[in-house]
Amino acid sequence: MLNGVMVPVEDQLKCIYDAWGSDKTYPHMAALWAWAFDTPFPWTKQVASHLGVYGFYVLKGKPVFLWNLVDLERVRWEGPELTPGKHVLEFDFAYDGLGMGTLAFNNFSGVGRGGTGVLKVDGQAVDTRKMEHTLPFILQWDEALDIGSDTLTGVNDADYQTPFPFTGKIDKITLTVDRPKLSPEDEKKLAAAQQAKGASD
Repeated sequence: MLNGVMVPVEDQLKCIYDAWGSDKTYPHMAALWAWAFDTPFPWTKQVASHLGVYGFYVLKGKPVFLWNLVDLERVRWEGPELTPGKHVLEFDFAYDGLGMGTLAFNNFSGVGRGGTGVLKVDGQAVDTRKMEHTLPFILQWDEALDIGSDTLTGVNDADYQTPFPFTGKIDKITLTVDRPKLSPEDEKKLAAAQQAKGASD
């Protein structure tokens, strides 16, 4: 039984190699979702934030950046308690992989790689941590990018319960996404690997 629907094994086997996870096997899901749904969970896997999100918040006066990796791991950066007054909080993440551009060469080596995150307070690094893996697929489309409170589901139930409003004042938010780009040399290597794989198949 998958997704609450009984499907005879004989019918499942007809699709298993070519169409499993496509619209031809509705209402079943693609393998990545099956993997996500097969992770430990407190009460349901239908809680969007348990399927991989990140949050930047202040908890008991301390800045926290937390990346929830499908409930398999939670990577946490935490700074010291903030003094009263204005502060600039910053999180930088340097990705180690080549990015999604590798998919154009039928190569998944660029996605799901790790990286190094640095939490900064007023320009000073307060926590640097290496993350061994990232999620090799898109983060939740059914979660919101909330500012000042968490309106849907929390990134870590152990830290807070929604809506968890921020009681301070936010003057400015800057979000910069700097996607990795393939160099001409990267493209040549990937094309050669794709060609070699095609010749061996």
